[in-house]
Amino acid sequence: MNYLKKTGFFAVLLGIFVFGTFQPCHAKAIPATEIQFGGITVLTTLEQVTAIYGEPTTKREYVSTKDRRGNYNVSSDLNKLKGALASGDIGHFVEYVYGSGNNQLVITAVAPSNRYTKGNIPSQIHNKKLKIATASITANNLKTPAGISVGSTLDQVEKAYGKSSHISSHNNELTYFYDGRGIHFYIIFKNGKVIKMTLSGLM
Repeated sequence: MNYLKKTGFFAVLLGIFVFGTFQPCHAKAIPATEIQFGGITVLTTLEQVTAIYGEPTTKREYVSTKDRRGNYNVSSDLNKLKGALASGDIGHFVEYVYGSGNNQLVITAVAPSNRYTKGNIPSQIHNKKLKIATASITANNLKTPAGISVGSTLDQVEKAYGKSSHISSHNNELTYFYDGRGIHFYIIFKNGKVIKMTLSGLM
């Protein structure tokens, strides 16, 4: 779906299904308490997020299913979950987007789709009790406890967390991966500066 590729959700979905498989066994560990920005971390509720930042610029709700080739298909039609409920290869997501363009905070919470029946799939877009599974930021106004934000230099990141033991490079971008004992932290650099940070609790 071309539309979805233009949304913040598509980027976070990659964080779930691509980063989720990109988990080196010996990634450099840092304290889980360091993996947060702006008071947001894994298991923060959407209610807590709105208490800090107010209502998001945009709310979206999506489902995903996995086809026989292993590809994930994303749709805003909740009924796409039907027929896939028994497989486990599904996801039901609520996304909050703050900001626009290249200055966004994108938060994704996972709804409990494994509890659904074969009937209608209930919307969760107004359920603020859902907990954050992933969050990504491209704006430079939120910092980690160590003072790292979008715009920080590679040297500053390494001074704060040490050099990552697993580094990948793609399209002139460098990704540092850190492990916070079940919370994953990805810092993406371009031209020696942070352009995006993503935290994820999905395994």
